Parts: sequence; C-alpha cells; structure tokens
Amino acid sequence: MKLIEKLTAEHLAIYLAYGLEIVCHANYKGGLNTIQKILGIGEMYVTYRNTCYQCVDVDLMFIKPILRTRQSITPEELETFSICFRMWYDKPSFDYNLMIYSDVVQMAKLHIDIFGLIESGLAVEKETIKK
Repeated sequence: MKLIEKLTAEHLAIYLAYGLEIVCHANYKGGLNTIQKILGIGEMYVTYRNTCYQCVDVDLMFIKPILRTRQSITPEELETFSICFRMWYDKPSFDYNLMIYSDVVQMAKLHIDIFGLIESGLAVEKETIKK
C-alpha cells in the first residue's frame, strides 16, 4: 500500500458514524495528548468535545485517529465479513481495492485501518494506547 503523506477529512469521514476516537497532540484548548471522540469533520479540522464539554475545532495536522490493524480482527469479528474477505484479510498481498462495500463498512465500524494510516504514521494503533 502506498504511504499517505497527509491526513485528510476523506480519511476520517467513513469512521465518523462509528465513534472514532482521536489523540490530539496540540496543546490547544485542553487537547494535549488526550483521547477524544470526533463530533464532526471539516475540510481541514475535526470537532470534538473537550473535558469542559466545549466543542473544540483542531486542525487535522494536530490529531491522529486511533485505529486497529487488520491483524487485530478477532475470530468472532471475522465471521461478520464476506467469505472473500475472510480468505484474504491476513495475506500481505491483500488489495483494499477489491473489497466489497459491506466489508469496507464493517472495517469502519470496527475502526480497522482502511487507508494505511498507521503504516504512514498518521494514525495510532489502538493496541498501543493506554487509557
């Protein structure tokens, strides 16, 4: 998979309906290294509710989504995917372009990295986060 150079709203939009969490690295309105759920996405920013329950907009360059790798899919979760996905999901030659829509949606629901953001350094792997 080609490495992504910059996080965009398009990378985050598919996860929005499923409670995507982010790590905010900006010392901006109470956001330093905190885990927040995204409330909305603009072209260049995300909106979340800070610890004082205020809505805060933060530039995309200061946040990283918290995502899971394909390899973190449990056997129970795997049963919710198509047979084609189950046959290929753990192979190095896995091609996201050949996935059916329902599998893409299921990956978004489970916060599985669809775009290679973890590999590109633009997302944080959920297994490495300490809450």
